[in-house]
Amino acid sequence: MRTIIGIYDERGRLVKTLARGEREPGKHLLEWDGTTDGGARVPSGIYFFQVEMEGKGVVARFKIVIR
Repeated sequence: MRTIIGIYDERGRLVKTLARGEREPGKHLLEWDGTTDGGARVPSGIYFFQVEMEGKGVVARFKIVIR
């Protein structure tokens, strides 16, 4: 199923795309190094890890606090 997994800031803006494309159901390991798609370090704040699946919308959302 086509999936987009990303990190979003408090305003809902995409900060980093961790994965985009076809994903098989099951467990997957992803790591975020605290940078944007452009490579800059993100400032302290609240971010959200979000999984969106084609035809289903957002299926998971987790809060991340960077200090």
